[in-house]
Amino acid sequence: MKTINKYLKGVTFFLATLVLIQGCTVYRTTPVTLEEATATNNKVKLKKIDNQTIKYKKIISINQEYFGVKKSKGDLINVPINKVDIKSIKIKNKPLSDVLSFLSVPVGVIVLLGIIITINVLGGRSYI
Repeated sequence: MKTINKYLKGVTFFLATLVLIQGCTVYRTTPVTLEEATATNNKVKLKKIDNQTIKYKKIISINQEYFGVKKSKGDLINVPINKVDIKSIKIKNKPLSDVLSFLSVPVGVIVLLGIIITINVLGGRSYI
């Protein structure tokens, strides 16, 4: 039973790390305009003048007015965006986000193997 508990801690740590890494989104460092953000149709991170950060699935334009699309309780809602309040807009770096999500699995497996090997080398003493 003690052996199972030791490995269970390692597996739990591995799965939690994997879930956290899979959920990350990388944004470009260069800010863009509202028009460019609308054209990309990607996730957007908008920073307001008061340093409040808001994330949208995308930004759309309807009759020269801009709206951020958010998911709320399973429904997509359009939130009006005031141009005056915007400090910067950053769009999702899709290629880098995809690469990091893909690489998280092998890195997670290597970490898990390292934990298992360390437990076996230490002769059953677990520091996790």
